[in-house]
Amino acid sequence: MSETIHLFTALPPATDGKAPEWIHLVPSGTFKCRDGRGPYRLANPQDVITHSMQDGRIHLPLDENHSTDRAATTGGSAPAIGWIDQLQARPDGIWGRVDWNQSGKTLMADRAYSGVSPAIGTTPDGVVTRIARASLTNLPNLTLTSLHNQETGMKLEDIARALGLSATATMDEVMAALKRARGFISTHTALAELARADSDAPAEQIVSGLRVRMLSEDAHTQRIKTLETENADLRQKAADAFISAAAAKKVISAELKPELVTLHMQNPKAADLWIKSLPDVPGANAPADTLHLHTQKPPTSDDQQDAETASVMADFGLTAEDAKKYGGKHGA
Repeated sequence: MSETIHLFTALPPATDGKAPEWIHLVPSGTFKCRDGRGPYRLANPQDVITHSMQDGRIHLPLDENHSTDRAATTGGSAPAIGWIDQLQARPDGIWGRVDWNQSGKTLMADRAYSGVSPAIGTTPDGVVTRIARASLTNLPNLTLTSLHNQETGMKLEDIARALGLSATATMDEVMAALKRARGFISTHTALAELARADSDAPAEQIVSGLRVRMLSEDAHTQRIKTLETENADLRQKAADAFISAAAAKKVISAELKPELVTLHMQNPKAADLWIKSLPDVPGANAPADTLHLHTQKPPTSDDQQDAETASVMADFGLTAEDAKKYGGKHGA
């Protein structure tokens, strides 16, 4: 932000009743105002001269007691008493050549003013950037007023109030508040985007939009958690059923079973390969009609065995003669 400062330098006296042709506007090097404000620095006089006379300006107004700045806020009259039509860099700073009008010549001949107060533009760190205009005055620094810029004519106290500060806030306090305001603007824009609102939407609308989005996302997150829980339960049941069925054919110890259940929930194929590598349960994979010796009961007597043999032979239509004919223990 470019700040406009009112300085005060001594006005050369009239010579032979004539107004001085050149007046000293800005001192060289680093300087302060008489009230202690500053420091300010004239770093590059030629750049300041170029900047001051650019945009088609061929002369700068010279008025009384900064009436141009006062008129910008009150709408009053601000006649010039002369025009600065040339700026010149000298060892002691920047000087301006004045084309005095009759009013100015009269004031100078009457020794009405003792000094000149240029309005200079500066950067926040005090580097002089331009000369905006100048005034004849008898008051150093003229009420110590700093203007926001030439176009708006806003006073420092007006800017301070607009930022919620005291009217007596210093320039440093105003600059700090402006820096915070820039941060707030960036935050406002970012939050508006999150709330799917326009960047210039009021804060209430942005807050409402963010609240709706948060509630929606909370509900979505809760639904995802519910589905994840349900899915985990299903995988748990499927794993339990698979391992239980496998235990009927494979030897699965009590210690190994929960590990296989966990593995199946994570990687069913890996669990299946692991189970296939386990030993079979004895007899679990034999055909249904296979006879196992350990399940047969031996006959308790020869008479019982003979009775059972006769019964089988009768079922097949064989007689005792057939048994004798084809041999065997009972046909002997």
